[in-house]
Amino acid sequence: MNKDTECVALVDMDGTLADYDLAMQRDLDAMRSPCEQRYAIGLHKKHPPHIWERINYPMTKDHWVCETLSHYWPVDMACLLS
Repeated sequence: MNKDTECVALVDMDGTLADYDLAMQRDLDAMRSPCEQRYAIGLHKKHPPHIWERINYPMTKDHWVCETLSHYWPVDMACLLS
């Protein structure tokens, strides 16, 4: 990185920059069995432990953030931030 370049951090506390909740719900639904109850994401929801494991799983993958941001920003910008 050029020493004359300043780094800027973007903090998205309300989903303004990217809709993480929508992306997370999409991925959670993709892991659901057709006969399984649908669970809505949310920090204060009471879900069985295996549902929390599914909610946490995408965030353990480096590419998940890049793919999620790429729906809202140019891919090169998203990959720089991941």
